[in-house]
This record gives sequence, structure tokens and C-alpha cells, in this order.
Amino acid sequence: MFPALAVNAAGKGAVVFTVAGEDYYPSAAYALLDAVNGAGRIVITDPGFGPDDGFSGYFPNCRVGRWGDYSAAVSDEGGNIWMATEAINQPLAVFPPGVLAANWGTFIAAVTP
Repeated sequence: MFPALAVNAAGKGAVVFTVAGEDYYPSAAYALLDAVNGAGRIVITDPGFGPDDGFSGYFPNCRVGRWGDYSAAVSDEGGNIWMATEAINQPLAVFPPGVLAANWGTFIAAVTP
């Protein structure tokens, strides 16, 4: 969902996104890209821990999770691609009453395509 991509000076790149579906809880993933081979296989970097908690939607009284809409990717001077996206990478946190909790988090990774 809502991918972000970056390409380094050598023309190699990566696309990062949240993958979710019938067989996957919201998980952080990426695929390598290049002009010759196109997109490579999907790599799950942070497997989803569980389903959306139905509690921590962004809008009051909305309860709708917006998975992956904060993905980002950038290349550095060394040719690495740094990526970040969202995943449900933890169980629902338990906090004192009145403190909002959520079971989602941000996963950051670097690859050298």
C-alpha cells in the first residue's frame, strides 16, 4: 500500500511498501528495481504480528487504520537505499487508562541494490 521508491546514481533502486492481505498481517516489504530486470521479488522485512487493532485509527471515532501511507525511500552517497514503512510489528501495548495505545510501528531498513 502507498509505496515509495528511490534510485541510486547507478540506476538501481528499490520500492518500499506495506503489504497486507488474506495471508499477511500488515507487514513491511520492499522489492529491488532496475531498468533491465524490472521489479525483483517481494522481500518481507518485518512480518506482521497480528491484525489491525481496530482501536488506533488516526481520526477520532473513525477507527480506520491507514497502513503504509507514510512510506519513504532515499538513496545515499554510497549507493544504499534507505527505506521506511509501517507494519503491525508488536502486540497491542497496554498503557494506563486514558493513554492511547496502538499495535503498529515504523520499520526502517537499508539495502544495497
